[in-house]
Amino acid sequence: MDFLGTGPLELLIILLVGLLVLGPVRVVQMARSAGKVVGEIQRAAGNLTSALDDIETPSPGKINGDQAWDTGEEENPAEKH
Repeated sequence: MDFLGTGPLELLIILLVGLLVLGPVRVVQMARSAGKVVGEIQRAAGNLTSALDDIETPSPGKINGDQAWDTGEEENPAEKH
């Protein structure tokens, strides 16, 4: 297990130092708060992903300008001068 470049021993040391500095009650509160933040970030990322999936991607012709813009008028090649 490698979490952000820290191994299990480093994480254990960080938790022990936090326990000594903050006390058991505050460590639990901080862990709960961190879990809520992570959950909110995951929900926001999921919402963003689904919103991006719903967006219609343009066809390659529209991107490159190969297709004419739709002006609402039908074009008849025989009427061109």
